Amino acid sequence: MNRNEALAWLEKFRGKAIWGPAELVYDDPKAMGNPAQSPPGVVWNKMVALAKEAEHEVVAENAYLVPQQKNAPAYRELRERGVTVRLLTNSLASTDVVTVNAHYANTRPQLAELASSSTR
Repeated sequence: MNRNEALAWLEKFRGKAIWGPAELVYDDPKAMGNPAQSPPGVVWNKMVALAKEAEHEVVAENAYLVPQQKNAPAYRELRERGVTVRLLTNSLASTDVVTVNAHYANTRPQLAELASSSTR
């Protein structure tokens, strides 16, 4: 599209969107060369800070989500505080990285159990 077409498309949403504050948070791509060796990045630290402040719900979407066993206590703590945790990721049928899905498959049962157990 050119600029005018893009603006015309956006104009269709005038008065229909709900505006809210936003913050761009990103990690240095060089750290992704060996994530296991890298310290927690800016994105992870921001997610932890937001989760600690959560009162009702945490929703995370990431096509390449790789849940870590070491984070299970944090999910459990959120659930104990009555915070709903929802993690959305791709299935093996929709991802191009089989190794990510394979890792996720190993942690899926525990995460599902944490998500379904209610302490309310």
